[in-house]
Amino acid sequence: MGEGDIGAIIDSYEFQDTDIEDPCLVHVNGNIFAVAYSDATYDGWIKTIEIAADGTITTPFIDSLEFDDVQGLNPTIIKISGNVFAVVYYAAGPAGKIKTVTIADDGMIADTIIDSLTYVASKGARPHIIHISGTVYAIVYTDVWNDGIVTTVTIADDGMIADIIIDSMEFAPTDGKFCKIAHVTGDVYAVAHTDINNDCWISTILIGTSGSIADTAVDSYLFGVGTYFWTNIIQISSNVFAIVYYDVDNDGWITTIEIADNGTITKSIIDTYEFDTDYGTYPYIIHISGNVFAVAYDGGGASGKIRTLEIDPAGQITEPYLSSGAYDAVAGAQPSFLFIAGSNYVVAYRGVLADGFISTVTIETIAAGGPHHEMCMGIGP
Repeated sequence: MGEGDIGAIIDSYEFQDTDIEDPCLVHVNGNIFAVAYSDATYDGWIKTIEIAADGTITTPFIDSLEFDDVQGLNPTIIKISGNVFAVVYYAAGPAGKIKTVTIADDGMIADTIIDSLTYVASKGARPHIIHISGTVYAIVYTDVWNDGIVTTVTIADDGMIADIIIDSMEFAPTDGKFCKIAHVTGDVYAVAHTDINNDCWISTILIGTSGSIADTAVDSYLFGVGTYFWTNIIQISSNVFAIVYYDVDNDGWITTIEIADNGTITKSIIDTYEFDTDYGTYPYIIHISGNVFAVAYDGGGASGKIRTLEIDPAGQITEPYLSSGAYDAVAGAQPSFLFIAGSNYVVAYRGVLADGFISTVTIETIAAGGPHHEMCMGIGP
């Protein structure tokens, strides 16, 4: 196998035998991973699973926690410190909530929530959380008017959440859907999102280490005019970022863009590539090694697919893709994609009959790789 080549599926496990939405993976410790998701009745769950370095999945799952028994849609889970994790999600009300939980190194989940905060009392759909500095975290989400909002909160290492938000700002007043945030440098952050016409945008914002947010966005750029859905952003090199998304025909796309250290966006696309001309929905991109990146996505009725791409530090995408493989031979919607060890990776997704599955695969690397950062994205009603 050469770098970027995708091997056969190593192992697979059905962790939930009823409908799920929005699975989001996080590494706990050693061989232990956790997946947050919502079930058929919209309740929010976390389950822990053991996955060996060679990709073997131990069954059944280790432990589970229902973190919200009314509505826990679009969950994103992130490690805070040690055994403390936070999950942000679209709660009933509608509202945006964050809860902290304890997951031990052996995968056992404490039965009691550490702390909880409603960070927006009206709709907080499709939230994505990122660490800013110290105990400060930022959450981007879609509000009740479908605008894009960024809010900062304080979460202590022990999981206690300050009762009030630090700051909040509307960075996309003409709709900010499918928002994903990435760090550029210093106080500059980039958010990929779509608007009311389903055009694709990237906006830059300033967030200080104390959580203060500048009153207006630094810059914004409309890079995709048409009907596009689902954004996922990753840093390619210091000032180059790639965004993956899909169009109205369900084709999968990747575009590279340059963002200066001060947040100014170069108003021209570096490169763009249609990585699947038949079906490429819910794309999730991670770094493998060197110039190699992998996109996991729903390949339609055929399978859950992975394709590897070469993107140089200047943002040029080599065509065609390097390799193509599958993490499921039948279905693979809403994938969440993580590094395990060596050349092995895990994908959590909606499989056949929309049940919850995880599969492990090998992607050949020159040196042991892993994602630049973890990011999950929900869809919700």
